[in-house]
Order: sequence, then structure tokens, then C-alpha cells
Amino acid sequence: AKFLWDEILPRITRQVREGAWHQVPHDGKGLTEYLHLNGVNCRYMGRLATLAQAEEDADKKREEMQKETKKFDRRCMTPYWLELLETEIVARAAKHVLDNYLTESGGAAASSPAQTVASFLSALVSDGEETAGQTEKRMGRRLPGNPDE
Repeated sequence: AKFLWDEILPRITRQVREGAWHQVPHDGKGLTEYLHLNGVNCRYMGRLATLAQAEEDADKKREEMQKETKKFDRRCMTPYWLELLETEIVARAAKHVLDNYLTESGGAAASSPAQTVASFLSALVSDGEETAGQTEKRMGRRLPGNPDE
């Protein structure tokens, strides 16, 4: 595990940074295949994201220094790599949480899977929480005879 952590994962990050485009994935499936081809389990995506963030931070510092020296570095970390890793991490975590909702308590949530999935996705992508009073007010507007505004 030490070799993987200290050698393989940083090498993958360097490959992305250096622009080995013929190998670098552009979607979740490609990411999984790319990691497996390099002998890396998907559970190490967090470490790759940490390395990518460190590279992006270093690029920002280099950019500030380059403004003073007027020299430009041709290689920099592509921002999509960190976004791809973070998106895949969130998607995988959400899949496990949603699976637990649908199977826990004898699958009580599975009796209305559409509502469960819709509520889950709404909570996942919302930018804030709604209080019970706000929910009641919102749901009260949708009762028959109370049209939406």
C-alpha cells in the first residue's frame, strides 16, 4: 500500500498534469477503467483528489510568481481532473446511501421508490436545508384548491 500511495498515485497525477490525453479519462466509467489499468482501486480516488488539489494550488502560486518574472509554465493541472474525481466520489457515496434507504427496514422506502429517489436527489443537489415549517407551507400551496404561485 505504501508503494501505491507514494509512487503510483503521484505518477498518475503527473501523467494527467503532463497531458497524456490518450490515456486520461473524461467520464466516470473511463476513470474506473483507467484506475484499474494502473492497478489502483477506486477507493483511492480521495488521495488522487488531494494530489490534484495540491497541484492546482501549486499552479496558482507559480502563476503569481510568473507575473513577476514574465516566464510562463506550459504544463499545469487540468481543472477537469479534480472535478471528475470529486463528482465520481460524490456519485459513489450517494449510490451507497440511496441503496441503504431503499433496503433498510425491510425496504419500507422501496414501496415508493420514485418518491424516495426524487427526495434524495433533491436533498443531494439543494443548496440549503428546509425547515419543517417551510415544508408545510410549500406543501400547503399544492393542496387541491390552492394553486401554485
